[in-house]
Amino acid sequence: MKKDEGISRVMKALRGVLAASAATVTGMAIFALIVIYLCPEPKTLTIMNQALKAASIILGTVVAVGVGGEKGLITGAVVGVLYILIGYALYCLTSGIGTDAAVFFAEEAAGAALGALSGTALANMKPIRRRRA
Repeated sequence: MKKDEGISRVMKALRGVLAASAATVTGMAIFALIVIYLCPEPKTLTIMNQALKAASIILGTVVAVGVGGEKGLITGAVVGVLYILIGYALYCLTSGIGTDAAVFFAEEAAGAALGALSGTALANMKPIRRRRA
């Protein structure tokens, strides 16, 4: 692997993490409105939070790997791991509360698995060829 190629892959993964983070911020703003107006139960909020994390990791993997991209398994896993790691770090810094190590590692494993699966699926899809007018 050439040095430039490695840097390119790292940049793609970081773009994916940024896209996932942006999706999370947008989703949390929408959730805030839902909480204000609908007052959902705590269990519902937990499910919505997990769904938002999953959707964000998938979106980040789409940005990082793309349809028909290369190294989807590794890139997707990196996006999932970094996304969860950054999220937990920000949570701990802003709340001043630590987290349970078992929960953290379970979330990391789930993030890596979801990123790897979606990256693998994306890398194995055929890119859509656009017709010339």
